[in-house]
Amino acid sequence: MHMFSREKIFSAGTASSGANVPIGTGLAFADRYRNNGAVCLTYFGDGAANQGQVFESFNMAELWKLPVVYVIENNQYAMGTSLVRSTAEVHLYKRGASHNIPGEAVDGMDVEAVHAAGVKAVAGRAKVTVRSSWK
Repeated sequence: MHMFSREKIFSAGTASSGANVPIGTGLAFADRYRNNGAVCLTYFGDGAANQGQVFESFNMAELWKLPVVYVIENNQYAMGTSLVRSTAEVHLYKRGASHNIPGEAVDGMDVEAVHAAGVKAVAGRAKVTVRSSWK
């Protein structure tokens, strides 16, 4: 959970639900400030999707046009509470809509669909051409 690698440009999650979202947004701000062409991929789960800091991060990211892609991993349960019992809008890919952040639902079990969606999302946030060497 607390892994980090400067060499691999990797900063892992935190113990607090949703806390990595503002951290990832801050890393994207640093990338924009450095003008290095990087895009930060920030992952969080369906439980963290209801945290206020997530919405604050979305607002800042879009307001400042930060190079960040938010990935919500939806397993239908947040710490044991089902999504339908805790979330008014269960289509989590729509979460960024009020902040002008586009979203797309992708079958996480389809690796090719996930890859294609990732390339598309990064291309939409990057100042550089995204080249994929996955296949």
